[in-house]
Amino acid sequence: MSDIASLILAAALVNSAVFIQLLGVSAVANFSERLQPAIDIALFTAVVLILSSTINQLLFWFVLSPLGLEMLKLIVFVVISSILTTVLAIIVRKNFKLTARQQPIEFYLAGINSAVVGLSLLNSSITPSLTNFFNTVAVSAGSALGFAFVLIGLGAIKIRLTTSDAPDALRNNPIMLTSAGIAAMGFLGFTGLF
Repeated sequence: MSDIASLILAAALVNSAVFIQLLGVSAVANFSERLQPAIDIALFTAVVLILSSTINQLLFWFVLSPLGLEMLKLIVFVVISSILTTVLAIIVRKNFKLTARQQPIEFYLAGINSAVVGLSLLNSSITPSLTNFFNTVAVSAGSALGFAFVLIGLGAIKIRLTTSDAPDALRNNPIMLTSAGIAAMGFLGFTGLF
C-alpha cells in the first residue's frame, strides 16, 4: 500500500507531467480567467487520463504486443483516447448542462492532450504483470492529480496576475510564463523525497 501511495505522490509532485515531462503544456497555457472552468477541465482531464492510460495499457499488453503490432500504438492510443473523451463528453453534456455549455470544445481537446497520449506511450514500455498494472494505474492517478494541481494552481495565479501591478512589458503571457517557470522550479524541490 505504501508503494502505491509513494508512486502516486512521486508522479504528482516529483515527475510532474506538465513541468518535468512537458506533457499537456498546451492545456495549461489555455485556461481561462475564472477558476471554475479550470477545475472542470482539470477533473475531466484527470478522468480521461486515468481511464485512457489504463485501457491503452491493457490493449498494448494483450492485443498489440502479442500480434506484433507495436508500431501502431500511437494511432491506437489516440483513437482510444478520442473515443473515451467523446463518450465522457456526452455524459457530461447530459448530466452537467451548465459545465458543458461553458466548455464546449475543451472537453474534446482533452482526448488528444499530449499528457493523455504521452502517458500511455510512457507506460507502454512496462513489462506485463499484475504488479506493474497496479503501478501503472497508480502512476496514471498521480499524473492526473499533478496535472489537475498544476492546472488549477496556474489558473489561480492567472486570476491573481490580472489584478497585479506588473510592468506593461510583463503583462499577460510573459508574467504567466515566468510564474510557470518558478512553479516548475518549486516542483524540482520535491525530487529527493521519493
